[in-house]
Amino acid sequence: MTKKQILQLLEDRFQQLEMIRIFREEFEEKEGKRGVLERIDRLLDEINELKQKLQTFENH
Repeated sequence: MTKKQILQLLEDRFQQLEMIRIFREEFEEKEGKRGVLERIDRLLDEINELKQKLQTFENH
């Protein structure tokens, strides 16, 4: 995975979090509160993994 791909994925995950924030009520109606929280947790985990990969590029 290239640095550019990682940055694009990070941007995408942050956009997804923002969409959940804006339309939280609608998401909760469809997925329930627990489902929304699980989705947010998965996105945050992905963001953390991507940030770690990005740091690997910056350290080399």
